[in-house]
Amino acid sequence: MTVAERPALPATIRSRTTLLASLLVAALLAVVSVSLVVAQRAQLTGALDDTLERQSADLVEQRRAGRIPATSADDDLGWQVLRLDGSILAASGLLADAPPLPRPPATTDTTTTTDTTTTTTARATAPGVEDPFRLRSRNVAVDGGTEVVHVAGNLEDVDDAVAVLATSLAVAVPVTVVVLAGLVWLLVGRTLRPVERMRAEVAAITGTGLHRRVPDPGTDDEIAHLAATMNDMLDRLEHSAATQRQFVADASHELRSPVTRLRTQLEVAGADDDVGALVTSLHRDTIELGDLVDGLLLLARADDPSATRPRSPVDLDEVVLGEVERTRRRPGVAIDVSGVSGAEVQGDERALARVVRNLLDNAVRHATSTVVVTLSESDEVVLAVDDDGAGIAPDQVEAVFERFTRLDDGRTRDAGGVGLGLAIVQAVVTTHGGSVAVDPEHGPGTRVRVRLPRGETGPVGTATG
Repeated sequence: MTVAERPALPATIRSRTTLLASLLVAALLAVVSVSLVVAQRAQLTGALDDTLERQSADLVEQRRAGRIPATSADDDLGWQVLRLDGSILAASGLLADAPPLPRPPATTDTTTTTDTTTTTTARATAPGVEDPFRLRSRNVAVDGGTEVVHVAGNLEDVDDAVAVLATSLAVAVPVTVVVLAGLVWLLVGRTLRPVERMRAEVAAITGTGLHRRVPDPGTDDEIAHLAATMNDMLDRLEHSAATQRQFVADASHELRSPVTRLRTQLEVAGADDDVGALVTSLHRDTIELGDLVDGLLLLARADDPSATRPRSPVDLDEVVLGEVERTRRRPGVAIDVSGVSGAEVQGDERALARVVRNLLDNAVRHATSTVVVTLSESDEVVLAVDDDGAGIAPDQVEAVFERFTRLDDGRTRDAGGVGLGLAIVQAVVTTHGGSVAVDPEHGPGTRVRVRLPRGETGPVGTATG
């Protein structure tokens, strides 16, 4: 069966819940009703059988004593005694006008045999008897042979009582199902009313209205938990949108400065004979602009969970020593690498090189005389870069990893940074399954410690731009 051929269910949860509850209750009540009807018929029939048994036993005793039972005008009970040749010896009550009944009855409900009698009980009809009756027949051994004693009880009262019960249930069950369906419809609607209010509120939230929140129903149930979860999600979305807006504003501001300088210098190029100095200045601004664009591109890729991320074994000690050698070309600060030992991680070598480069540039920029680099491997790989500069205030150790963050104590654009270095470090390390933090206990100066999974245990790294 295709999707188009499947029977359509009601569109709303309210309708589906009402329909399913009504069907289940209707089925349950139908089973109970049938059971009640069957049980009542069995009980009434059993009571009638007890009466017939007592009457039959009395007639058998009278025939064994050789007496002819006295007749009765009771239309609800009756009996026949048949001779050996099948003719009626005596009849009374319900069976007074009936022809001889068969021996034994054609259809039996029960049969009981003893040494002297065989008893059968069945529902039967007979000419001359208006209503069906319950018949109890017994073969009785008497002098000279075997006679048959039939005792009948009118089933009209039983059938009428069962019919009344069945009719009552046939009316009561549908009415009960309809009333229940109405109650379920109202209760489900009342239960889902807070959900509808939440849906309407969410539908009205736009990109400029992320400050809005869904209403809290004020209960302690699943709907309240849903409202709390949705509000938490909106909090995260609002924070993310604000961060993105701030990021765009900061990026625009940072890009404007080198672009403005390039334009200004090009405007005066025609009147300036010192072309060599101009080219040097333009080259420096172009490098700064390129580094800024590369950093923005790397952060954008790190934020994209669907981006393709290369993964391969990386000898991190070789990466560290290579970046240290590049940094040493700038004189002024000594770099100690005596604490660097072998370590291997999984990830993107270019991205990890950018991590080491940013950490070294940040440390060299703020060191007084010495930068110490250590690298060790045990359960995880730990890279630490220390400087002996002024250090970072304890209340700012988290802020340094935010994008475009420059602290007041010398971390300015003129010092060579735009506030993306440690933000890039955190983004790359996070995509490699690691962590980075400033050690608040270290002093004097600053220690930035990176922890990465060793060997095959880390998530995929991120490519750098």
